[in-house]
Amino acid sequence: EAVVIGDRKYSSSSLGDKLSPKDLALAWGPVAEKNGETKIKWGQGNRYYFWSLDSWEDAEKIGGTEVIEENSANNHIIPADDKVKKQVMKIIAGDHIRLKGYLVNIDAENANGNTFWWYSSTTRKDTGDGACEVFYVTEVQNFGGKK
Repeated sequence: EAVVIGDRKYSSSSLGDKLSPKDLALAWGPVAEKNGETKIKWGQGNRYYFWSLDSWEDAEKIGGTEVIEENSANNHIIPADDKVKKQVMKIIAGDHIRLKGYLVNIDAENANGNTFWWYSSTTRKDTGDGACEVFYVTEVQNFGGKK
């Protein structure tokens, strides 16, 4: 269960975009609870999410930068079926959602022999490249705007 702090659609013919047509940057715990009280700027691009602060006071309101890093993440969403895909594609920043499914690792090869891999993070302590969750989503609940 989380608050969506960013949503980014992907639609190229790449295997990653076909498997995961949307990334969701999510926040939970103190980051979700105090997100509206801070001036944290959230962004996404190239399958990453990022954040910045105008003032360290905003980080202190939440408990520091480590708390921000451990209570937010970018998720590569792999919908289990067309129904889930339609629900996922409707999710926007600001929504309060609950997702059910599995963290997965992917090793794939296309007909041309090109390989593709994504390994899901399984810890809250990592940052940077490889820190995203690869989330095979089987169920979506969207409670809309505010929690």
